[in-house]
Amino acid sequence: MSNNESEHIRIKALNIMSAGENTPRGLYEKLKEKLPYADKSIIKTEIRRLMEEGIVDENRYGERFIELCKNKLYGHRRIETELTAKKFSEKYIERSRMLILSDEDERAFELASRKFDSMPEVFDKIEAQKQVQKVFAYMMRMGYDTDTIKKAAALYKERLDENED
Repeated sequence: MSNNESEHIRIKALNIMSAGENTPRGLYEKLKEKLPYADKSIIKTEIRRLMEEGIVDENRYGERFIELCKNKLYGHRRIETELTAKKFSEKYIERSRMLILSDEDERAFELASRKFDSMPEVFDKIEAQKQVQKVFAYMMRMGYDTDTIKKAAALYKERLDENED
């Protein structure tokens, strides 16, 4: 193993990390792309060193990334898709499932409330049904399952009825 090559890979890895956090797999793929002729075993060794030093930490990055997704009111399916796109390991995603699912009902209710409240008031039953369908489709795109969406819509309607009384 060339010490010079190892140092070159480390510097390149640190430059990549300075632009934003990465998972070990994501960093490996970026290094392979930027250094196509580099020895793959040296790249893996340098990534392991960075992990031991705490510079590359999938858990820390994952927790922050999941919180960011939750702040965007994403559902569990969308969060898992985003984690996969960011090259998080399947093991990490599986271990994080409880964190991902925590407070999902509250997020779904908040998203449904925002969406319904932003729509114009309708007095026609057909138009009201169209609005419900739009909210349902939007929430599906945001990563919620049908049961969670139905619960959020029912809670929204219940709170709306309470406010009318």
